[in-house]
Amino acid sequence: MNKNELRIISLKYRTLASQMLKIDHEDEVRYIKMFLEFVDSTNLLSEYVSNCHKSDYDFNSILQSREYGQHFELPDNSEDIVDYDYQLLKFIIENNRPLIGITLGYSHSNKFADSIAAFMRKTIEPFVIALREYIEIKLIEADDTSSNDDNATVRTNIFLSYCQKDSKIADLIDDTVSSQTSSDLVSITRDIRDVEYHQSFKRFMDSIQDHDYVVMLISDRYLKSRNCLYEVLETIKDHRFKDRLAYIVLCDDDSKWLEDSSEKIGAKVYAVQDQAQYTIFWRNKEKEIRDKIDEIGDPAYTIELSKELKHIQKILLDLQDLLSFLSEYKGLPLQEHIDTNFNEILKYMKLK
Repeated sequence: MNKNELRIISLKYRTLASQMLKIDHEDEVRYIKMFLEFVDSTNLLSEYVSNCHKSDYDFNSILQSREYGQHFELPDNSEDIVDYDYQLLKFIIENNRPLIGITLGYSHSNKFADSIAAFMRKTIEPFVIALREYIEIKLIEADDTSSNDDNATVRTNIFLSYCQKDSKIADLIDDTVSSQTSSDLVSITRDIRDVEYHQSFKRFMDSIQDHDYVVMLISDRYLKSRNCLYEVLETIKDHRFKDRLAYIVLCDDDSKWLEDSSEKIGAKVYAVQDQAQYTIFWRNKEKEIRDKIDEIGDPAYTIELSKELKHIQKILLDLQDLLSFLSEYKGLPLQEHIDTNFNEILKYMKLK
């Protein structure tokens, strides 16, 4: 199997896996079925799953003996996790088992959606990661063994994540990095030019994880933007995100690069009390939507509001991981990057 075939498998896999891991409702169980069908129909993955098989698990007995709040006990190594979780997902689909019964007690919340989301994150995500690592290993091996690609130029794909209001600074990064590298070596993806008319913006953002690096331009309004946080929080769920993530935390002085230099754009991420302000901000957003849902009353007219509420709750669930990471690993200020033509980022991405 050549490298291009593996890349296609990787792209389809990541898309289906991402859809499956985000489910938090019974109606979305079809995403598990779609994911399993892809695994079963892809020889690379089905053969690996078959090779991992060592034991047959009786999940009827496991569920009957499981106490409330007790999680499924995953094995210790990747291959055994693949075997266990594959059989668990098959059991759910083939027996039409309700997710609510399977996931009960996975969250301290009394909401079914929270329990399902916690189950997917704690029990199923390790399986998804193990299969993804196997695909990536095969890609690395293809780099070493595929004679058809020996003379091919390897392009580094970079995703530039930023708030639209900070686009002038994003332009500066884009132009400088592009001028320092060859277009044959580097491809920079940005939503303003890479989302075609009527193309799904959600599908585009899901493609972030298929880039070699993500460069985040973090401002105060970035951390208050639903779309921006969707981008980055999905990215950092990848356990290897620290090896693929470069970021620039803006300060208020950086507004001089914008049309309105009086705006305060600095992201306050280094002090615990400042970080708490972002949690408060999203808690207030959550309350606003809850109040609107309560005011309307009829669930038939609050479907979209309920979906938005789920998005904000997911942001609140993962936001602290991002803030903790940013406060622990301090990057260079924007002005220093500009003075050196972003050489540090280019070296980090092995482009210098």
